[in-house]
Amino acid sequence: MLTLQSEIVFKICIFGDNGAGKTSFINRYLTSNFHSFYSKLEGVDFYSKKVKIDSQKVALQIWDFSAEDRYRFLLPSFVSGCHAAIFMFDMTDFKSLRHSEEWLNMFRKGYNQKIEGTSLPIILVGGKSDLRHKRVISRMQAEKIVSTQNLYLYLECSAKTGENVDLIFENITDLIRERTGNLVY
Repeated sequence: MLTLQSEIVFKICIFGDNGAGKTSFINRYLTSNFHSFYSKLEGVDFYSKKVKIDSQKVALQIWDFSAEDRYRFLLPSFVSGCHAAIFMFDMTDFKSLRHSEEWLNMFRKGYNQKIEGTSLPIILVGGKSDLRHKRVISRMQAEKIVSTQNLYLYLECSAKTGENVDLIFENITDLIRERTGNLVY
């Protein structure tokens, strides 16, 4: 029988424009359920999910940031200690990518690099893949942002169907583990 080591905590920040599907995405991951309506997020919400990875207990702290202008100033202060991030946009709404550079710069301003020579893993996630008939942002456009903004990867998901939701969290957790060697800062 394997004995579990102490719990490790990974802080993951999720940010992007209003309506991108961030809260639906998080709630699908946490509860395996989909709700089509959530009240507008005020500031920041915090969630936690415990997972087991290779006999290691891991607590994922998931921070959901409001896109409201009046709360954007909070983002840099809340990302301190972050291990990875997800920038999410709505594939059916081109304006959800309009502020991508601003969001990424604001986020990067707030975190401190903990390991020299490495960068914080940030992945780009296109939400609402179940609405393929309404899609206005191509995979090529999204991958160009990954390349120009030096992000780690691009994935698409649907909170409604659950497509790739768990896969995204598995990928982000793997990136954190690669970067930190399972060390918590």
